[in-house]
Amino acid sequence: MKRRQLQLSSLLVALSLFGGHGVRAQFSLLYSFSGGTDGKNPYYGAPVIDGSTLYGTVNLGANGGGVVFSMNTNGTGYTALHTFTSTAPDGYQPLGSVVLSGSTLYGTTYYGGGAGGTSGNGSIYSVNVDGSGYQTLYSFSTGAGYKPYSTLIMNGSTLYGTTYYSSGGLGSVFSFDTTSSSYSTLYNFTGYPTSGSRPLGALTLSGSTLYGMAIHGGTSSGSSTDGVVFKLGTDGSGYNNLVNFAGVSDGANPYGALTLVGSTLYGMTRLGGSANSGTVFSVNFDGSGYQTLYSFGGSDSGANPNGSLTLVGSTLYGTTKSGGSLNKGTVFGINLDGSGYTTLYSFTGGTDGASPLGDLTAVGDTLYGWTSAGGSANGGAVFAVTIPEPSSCLLIAGGLVILSLLRRR
Repeated sequence: MKRRQLQLSSLLVALSLFGGHGVRAQFSLLYSFSGGTDGKNPYYGAPVIDGSTLYGTVNLGANGGGVVFSMNTNGTGYTALHTFTSTAPDGYQPLGSVVLSGSTLYGTTYYGGGAGGTSGNGSIYSVNVDGSGYQTLYSFSTGAGYKPYSTLIMNGSTLYGTTYYSSGGLGSVFSFDTTSSSYSTLYNFTGYPTSGSRPLGALTLSGSTLYGMAIHGGTSSGSSTDGVVFKLGTDGSGYNNLVNFAGVSDGANPYGALTLVGSTLYGMTRLGGSANSGTVFSVNFDGSGYQTLYSFGGSDSGANPNGSLTLVGSTLYGTTKSGGSLNKGTVFGINLDGSGYTTLYSFTGGTDGASPLGDLTAVGDTLYGWTSAGGSANGGAVFAVTIPEPSSCLLIAGGLVILSLLRRR
């Protein structure tokens, strides 16, 4: 009897190791940036994958201006499609990734444009997937929004994005028609007490409504600067704060974009939560039903997410800049209801990379992403993580063994 109880107890302990925090996925280092002609330090947004080709940007390069690049998803065939310079009207230092439409990539730069170099206020650009046909489509100026951080989104021939600054100083939402080259300021943020300020992430489009986040502003209390979730019509009408972060259990300073699942928006904050290390949250698209699904900062979790969530099946996947076993960041998964948080991979800060700031792109059971630092030359790295098989399969198999043991009693 005692022996069987011991066997059963040991089996339960062993099975518990497969659930939740202990799952480790297969990690592959695809490419390390050297800081030469290939550039270095990829930042926000996600890799764009078309077939077996991956596209993205790095913030810096041999001349400081950054690079639009392509490579095979197996890590071979790196190609610099465009190297940014300080010569007007070229852009300079892209902070967000690219968006693909047909055979054309579109993106933004934080500096450059018509004024050139670091004195410029940013640009919208396009380049063909073979590196030909680079164009500066629009140069931002201080008379409207300027200095965009985020990746663009596209609907038909219209690009939508945000800027960190504006004529009022606190950022803007804009649209740009690639057919007519028409630029429109849809909204200028005004900050506390009625609006957000300083958007960093990309927008999410549903029908004729844009959803996004700003890291500051809000109406929570006093001169709160903990950020908002907002919505806005694609014509610039109907701005509304859906969430006003208070900086405590509900989170503070949201980065990245929102992920829409049905009628629910999912996102992350960089700070706030029970350990002030950020949160995963959900809210209905009418602003009701806000929930803090997870607070980062435990000994076995990540901390300070700077990106967005990617849905695969019923699981959300993302990255954190810090936390993990060596405090160099993580790749994690979490169920839509906030259960089952799992650290899939903890970065070491060595050749595998460190401090991921961007988002993940899922192709089948593989997640692709990049880190802003680490790699063989500390210029960042492109990686892939294979999603592990659900632990429920192991639990079912284990359950059969448990039942067998119980019957033998």
